[in-house]
Amino acid sequence: MTEPAARPRLAVNGIGGVFLFSNKAKELAEWYTRHLGIEFTQYEGTETFGTEFHYRFDLDPSMRASTVFSISQTDKTLSSGRHEFEVNYRVDDLHAFIAQLDADGISTEKVEEFDYGRFAWVRDPDNNRIELYEPLARMGG
Repeated sequence: MTEPAARPRLAVNGIGGVFLFSNKAKELAEWYTRHLGIEFTQYEGTETFGTEFHYRFDLDPSMRASTVFSISQTDKTLSSGRHEFEVNYRVDDLHAFIAQLDADGISTEKVEEFDYGRFAWVRDPDNNRIELYEPLARMGG
């Protein structure tokens, strides 16, 4: 009797969503809109603010997907110390974006450049670390 072929392992194929919790969700959503240009919609009957980034797959442009980003109000006491995650946002011109944030009084923690992209790190008012990324080369074409 022959054994069945081993199935390939399943793998994550993208980010479905990023969910932040804040004691001041509305104010935090307004900060992201003002400084990062991310527009939020308040979900009806909630204190949750969300947006969705849509994209197509490189290998099959007929396939669409999206990543949700939401900020929800919580009454739970949140630590004001360093959080254990960060969100990476792509930008077109990192140096100009940093100058814009600097003009808004938002300091950059660090800037690094590699052969594939430039990175900078800032923090939002809830002390969540934000990574800004400017790709320098397109993959696969």
